Amino acid sequence: MARSDSHGEPVACPTWQDVLLWFRSHRVPKGLRIFVPRHLEPQAKGRYEAVAQMIDFRRDMQPYLRTAEGNIIKSKDEMALHLASRYGVSLRTIWNWHARFRKAGYGGLANEARSDKGVSRSFDRNPRAQYFVEEKYLGKRFSMVSTHKELIRAWPDLCSNPAICPPSHTTVRRYLNSLPRLVVALAREGPRRFKRLCGDQYERIAAQVAAFVGRGRSIN
Repeated sequence: MARSDSHGEPVACPTWQDVLLWFRSHRVPKGLRIFVPRHLEPQAKGRYEAVAQMIDFRRDMQPYLRTAEGNIIKSKDEMALHLASRYGVSLRTIWNWHARFRKAGYGGLANEARSDKGVSRSFDRNPRAQYFVEEKYLGKRFSMVSTHKELIRAWPDLCSNPAICPPSHTTVRRYLNSLPRLVVALAREGPRRFKRLCGDQYERIAAQVAAFVGRGRSIN
């Protein structure tokens, strides 16, 4: 059954190009971090495992929780102390992770700073090359190796300065890995996978992407 908006109209699945533009516009609501880049998945998963019991803890839980050491935990503060000791981090860090999860969900547990920082500069200086690799990898669904080979082959047409070398395979791979997970899923795996990743946020995302593309202004 097709999903519908609040007026009962079917919600059309956006294109990967439009979703990518939406992400790059910096107009994505801060609380809507429902994706985690692949290179940050272990970080988010580890932090979630650390605070999961704290997230689920309720003051009225009966019986009280008992640790492996036999200590009884009767409050969230005591749970935070236990988790900080267990995972070898400060109490402040545990509370910070807890606050980030409550504010932005699972995706909020991953750092916003990306391991590919500075890698895309070669593409920033050459938007044609950036567009080229995105079209090959996302539009044509080429592998990363094939995308890089095609980039090398087309480089003389993409860059007029013969003194500038094309990006290495590592640079291309890291750049493509930095693309939003939702965009990659939609482009390479199709709308069904995209909708599954969006979950109950699908209608909201599709509507905001459509509004951004149609009006070309900030989405609140």
